Amino acid sequence: MTLIKKMVKKERRINKAQATIEYAIISAIVAASFLIVMGQLAPEKLDITQKMRNSLNIIIEKVRK
Repeated sequence: MTLIKKMVKKERRINKAQATIEYAIISAIVAASFLIVMGQLAPEKLDITQKMRNSLNIIIEKVRK
């Protein structure tokens, strides 16, 4: 395989892995928001970044409407 083909193949793998990680994070945030809304999880017990906490709050607001 040429060097360019190898680089393209590696880039695709990295993009797929990154997309999978992002999907897993989004899924976890959505699941946590539903647990919080149902009263099964306390938001202060989550060890997450401020950006994730903001996303969680937005989802919670939309679910409660």
